[in-house]
Amino acid sequence: MKKYFTVPNLLSASRLFMFPFLLYFAYNENRSFFTWLFIFSLFTDIADGFIARRFNIQTEFGSKLDSWGDLTNYVAVLYGIWQLCWTDFTNHLFGFVLLFSLYFLGTLLMLLKFKKLIGMHLYISKATGYVHVFFVCAWLLFGFNNTIYYIAICIGLYSLIEEIMLTVLLKKPGQNLKSLYWVMRNRKDLLS
Repeated sequence: MKKYFTVPNLLSASRLFMFPFLLYFAYNENRSFFTWLFIFSLFTDIADGFIARRFNIQTEFGSKLDSWGDLTNYVAVLYGIWQLCWTDFTNHLFGFVLLFSLYFLGTLLMLLKFKKLIGMHLYISKATGYVHVFFVCAWLLFGFNNTIYYIAICIGLYSLIEEIMLTVLLKKPGQNLKSLYWVMRNRKDLLS
């Protein structure tokens, strides 16, 4: 029971707890509270992984909890964008729709194939997360920036394609996989 109540798991669980509040602030068009709570939620996402790796307390349960926390952050930011600043997006819908379509396709494929979400934690996914966080936070705080948007879309598409390829190629779920190249070179035991 002790392995479930770790600091990283509590941080991941806090994102699940913050989710309804994020939806509430977005629904009530309170951009300031939504933005700062979202930034705090993102901070917990960075902190949980760092602490788990630093103190060697990574668990399969924690990885799943982190994936569910990530999913709630994605849903919250989608709803927040739609509710708070959708008009900024009217000229940029194609990349946005393509990105989130691939995200939900990858999630659906993972659930269909493995019957659960797995935390692949690819290097490119982590880099993408940082770029997306920077874009969304800059957008919410200072307004929409075309250059940052297109960089975020391109890196996001690459990341999602790599994750989908791994989902298709893996014969069994794997965590902390680093990259498609790394799996093909060093973890051939995971491939179909």
